[in-house]
Amino acid sequence: MVEMKVKLLLALLLLSMVLVGCSSTRYTESNDEFLSDNFVTGNSGLTIKIPYGWFQAFDNEKNILDLWIVSGDYSASLKFKTIHFDSDKNDLHDAVEISKSVNKIINRNNRKIKDEIKNNTGSFVYRVFEDDSTLARIVIFTWKDKYYECTANFKPGLQESEKEKIFRLQDEILEDFLDE
Repeated sequence: MVEMKVKLLLALLLLSMVLVGCSSTRYTESNDEFLSDNFVTGNSGLTIKIPYGWFQAFDNEKNILDLWIVSGDYSASLKFKTIHFDSDKNDLHDAVEISKSVNKIINRNNRKIKDEIKNNTGSFVYRVFEDDSTLARIVIFTWKDKYYECTANFKPGLQESEKEKIFRLQDEILEDFLDE
């Protein structure tokens, strides 16, 4: 009788180990490098899906950014900022010129700017270079009658192939705004 109880107990223990081993875990790694189901809303009403492995950061002191997300390994970030105009004239060309002027001031005019016009999206793309290495990729876009800047920044030394992945991610996120 005791032997039967021991065998039954061992069988239940073995069965529970198999079931636990086969069950899915609560936290899973995703092979999808792009978007999760999480949403974040910035000061301006921008709402995006946060990429897997990224988190929202906050610029509490200056509150310049509408939204700031950072990769989990801190190798890259995406910053969303409203472009403010001094006049009622709001067009893409002026928004681009304001963005470039601010960027030149911030970078003390030491960095090169290369334009990459994106067609049929109502946006404008440019990159900031130093020593032939991309430091940032900036997309100017309009959403709900306002102009925004989305800047992809990288840690120094990040491989160009890794930067290209961030550019694709940036484009994927912005598709929601550019299609409206």
